[in-house]
Amino acid sequence: MRASFNSLLTQVTASMSTYRTLDDVDVTGQAVLVRVDLNVPVKGGKVTDVTRIERILPTLRELGSKGAKVIVLLGRVNTN
Repeated sequence: MRASFNSLLTQVTASMSTYRTLDDVDVTGQAVLVRVDLNVPVKGGKVTDVTRIERILPTLRELGSKGAKVIVLLGRVNTN
């Protein structure tokens, strides 16, 4: 059992080293689809906590600054 765990850990570590980030791709002039599932709390038609929205802004801004045409696909919004 231990050997298979170590083998899996080796595979995961190797795949993580090939994980691409925004620094690894040229998005200039490309349309980039960003899907976000914000699930922000809404009461009375107003967002009551903008934390999740604020957290995605750096990614959207970086894509835009690199010349991408950013398309945001919005997931569900919690209306409870």
